[in-house]
This record gives sequence, C-alpha cells and structure tokens, in this order.
Amino acid sequence: MRRSRCAALGISIAIALTVVVGGLLTAAPAAATAATSALQKRGSTDPIPPPPPDVAEPIRTQASRKRLLAEARARRAGVLSPPAPLPPPAGLGGGLRVLVTGLVRSGSTWQFNAAVALLRRRNVTVATAHGHLREKRQMLDALRHPFAVVKVHEHDQDLARSAELILTSVRHPLDSYASYVAFDADVGHWRAMFDHYLLWRPLAAYEMRYETFYEDRIAELERLAGILGAPAHDLDEIDEDLDLQLAAAMYGGDGAAGTFKPAEGTPADRFRRSRSRLRAAWDPKTAYYRKHVVDPEPGRSAKLIGTRHEPALRVIEADLGAWMRENGYRINETLKT
Repeated sequence: MRRSRCAALGISIAIALTVVVGGLLTAAPAAATAATSALQKRGSTDPIPPPPPDVAEPIRTQASRKRLLAEARARRAGVLSPPAPLPPPAGLGGGLRVLVTGLVRSGSTWQFNAAVALLRRRNVTVATAHGHLREKRQMLDALRHPFAVVKVHEHDQDLARSAELILTSVRHPLDSYASYVAFDADVGHWRAMFDHYLLWRPLAAYEMRYETFYEDRIAELERLAGILGAPAHDLDEIDEDLDLQLAAAMYGGDGAAGTFKPAEGTPADRFRRSRSRLRAAWDPKTAYYRKHVVDPEPGRSAKLIGTRHEPALRVIEADLGAWMRENGYRINETLKT
C-alpha cells in the first residue's frame, strides 16, 4: 500500500513539472517575438532616440572609461530582448570586443581600421572580421577572442550581445545616398540600410560624425583612443598609416568601382552585380576595395541635383527632414522648389 501511494505521488509530481516547463517553453518564444517586433517598430515609427553621448575630450582615466562601458552595457541591456548574459566587464587588461556599425558611406571603414590600429598599441593580438550577415559566423568567431574589432552594417542582436563596445557613425543622409549610388544602389536599398543604422544607434557608446571626422582626423583619433583605452601619443603615425589605406582605396587599379560600366537590368540586378565585383576586390585586412572612397568632401549630394537621382533626394528629404533638423543637418532648399 505504501509503495502504491509513493508511486502515485511520483507520477503527480512528474505531471506538474511537465506542465510548468511546457508553459515556460511556450511563453519564451512568444516573448522573444514580441520584443523583437517592438525593437523593429522603434526603429521605424517611434520618435528618433537622442544621439549617443558625445565624447568631447579623450577619456584618459580607467574609472571614466569603465563608466562609459557600464553605461553602454546598461543601454544595450535595456534595448535588446529577450535578456541574455552579457560578456565579462572589459577592464584595461581584460579584453575588449568592439563592434563597428554605422550608416553606409559614413566613414565606418576608417573607424574600423582606426580601432584595430589603436587596440594593437596596447600590445595585444586583435581578431578582426567584416562584411555582411552572410559572414555572421566569422564575426561571432572573432568576437570570442579577448580583443576583437568587427565591422557590419546590418543590425543583428547576436552580434550586439557578443560585443562589449559598439561604435557607430553618421553622415548627412543626402550625402550618404549620393555616395552609395556610385555602386548602383537604389533609394529603397539605401533607406533599408538607414533603418539598420537607426537600430544600432541606441546601442552605441559613441557616434562619429562624418563631417567632424573629415575636418580633423587627429582629433577623432584622440577621442577613439580614449574610448579604447589606447595610448594617445604620436597619433600622427597612425593617421599616416590610415591615410595610405585611404589613398589606396581612392586610387585603386583597373576593375575598381569607379571604372564599372552601368549594368543592364533592374536597379536590384545592377546593384547585385556591382556588389559581386566589389567583394572580389575587397582587401580582407582593411575592408576597403579599390575606389572605395568616392568624392569624400561633404556636400556631394549637391552634384546630383538636376540628374536622374534628384527624385530620390526629394524622397529622402521628405521622409527624413525632421530627423535631419533634429540632428543638425541642413535641409537643401533647392529640393523644396
């Protein structure tokens, strides 16, 4: 009799546990889906979040740098859902995994190479990876190293959780589009990439403004060195190395983006063919390809007025005019007429 009661009690406990665990497993995917939908909605319909905190002066103390990283982790934990364990805190000697994001054609490749060069000044081995989400596995592998710098434009929560510091960059939207169409991209694809940037922006600890970077690269290196905890002396040497990379990207050889002939087919077909040729010409070390840098001076979009691209400029300004004003970017009065 006692044995029968024990058996019955064991069966009851097993049934109860099955019900509880089943409920948890059912609720978890629903919560994750709802959180992801909320995050995507935030990037497209909610008011634009305020820009990340600017670093006006280089961060030179370990305490201030740790505070910056703690704020970045807290911001990331508040936006990313469902919650996941964050990587170990990054001290000056404990490793640092950096994710470089940003709007397309906004200097993010320069920022990637600058971060790699500055981290190596700490006499550490830096793992690197760059590309699109098709290379996500290589990016995640790189981010498993104590020191890593990874560059990507498309938003991805797995990558965001794997990094301890997210950097981003921005450029006047009209100039960003004007540079992007040099590779046969259409306005729809550019707008999709802008939405990816909006999803990255709330997670970033620092945002580089292209126009400020263009005016004074040394000052930008000083800010970046402070964030990364790297020595900030003799930055001219790093700037010279980065300048050589830029020169190679501007004046590449035959078959580069600047010499592409217009492809036939739809805009999407032309863009895919251009991207295929660009990937073949990529430098796996720097992420630059030949003729990567096209007319870098701010204000490039003015050259498209009166061309077949002007309607796209009007669409962008009508769509993002409020965002541009809030973020200090001028509205082109010519496009209003």
